[in-house]
Amino acid sequence: MILKGIHFFGHIILILLFLSGVFLQRFKNTDSDGENLEEINLDTLANCTTETEFGLINGFFEECGLWEYDNGKWRKNGNNIEYEEIRCKHNRINGIIENGICICKPGWSGAFCHIYNKCSDNLFFRKGRGCTTICENNGVLSKGNNGLECSCKNQWDGRWCERLACWRLTPDELHSRRFINSVNGTCKCSEYYSGPECLNIVSCVHGKYENGYCKCHPSYHGEICDIKCKTNQTCIENLPEEILSVNSVNYNIFNQVLLFILLLIHFKIIFV
Repeated sequence: MILKGIHFFGHIILILLFLSGVFLQRFKNTDSDGENLEEINLDTLANCTTETEFGLINGFFEECGLWEYDNGKWRKNGNNIEYEEIRCKHNRINGIIENGICICKPGWSGAFCHIYNKCSDNLFFRKGRGCTTICENNGVLSKGNNGLECSCKNQWDGRWCERLACWRLTPDELHSRRFINSVNGTCKCSEYYSGPECLNIVSCVHGKYENGYCKCHPSYHGEICDIKCKTNQTCIENLPEEILSVNSVNYNIFNQVLLFILLLIHFKIIFV
């Protein structure tokens, strides 16, 4: 019974470690309007019903509420050009209006007009990248206010998660300069930081480096003194204890303590 409790405690610690790392990153999960993206599971995408918001009708992705189910068939609520334009803009990747109806552009097919007919395995085609999946780098196709795009994980950005954006590995805009893009498509510490997680400050933009933190010049603030104070704003002087809390050293120590406890549990050093 005690062993089960210990193992359960170990699993809880692993979950906490995972979540603490996730919450310190800024994944791309909103559209340009700041609205949450709604992920679409291509493997489980089913036909529309009278109770679903989105689904397939005649093999195409549609907003189910804009259709009526009558005598075993789906019929559009109206047949106006405005609705067809909405279909092409919001529910198709390569759609075009022809004779007042939204259809796939020549060479394209699929529920979202996302399959390029010259690519094998139902793949997408992107100029300069050839045949590929719709979303790159483990992104997930999603629907936003402005149409279809991808939700991105880790350091990826862009409509299709095709663009490296290492600032997304940081918890907020105040720390965006910790990581920079490298030429080989990975992230590295900027010139102002060091360490495996780029947590250690080594120099300042507009300030003096003192014992691991930056003492900012007048009119600047931030952990590396890179943010100019707004007009008529009084800048708060950086203090070591404040910087330590901001640059996530406390988070790092927390992780180390949890890992230490987990190791003790693993080797059965802790007994109840």
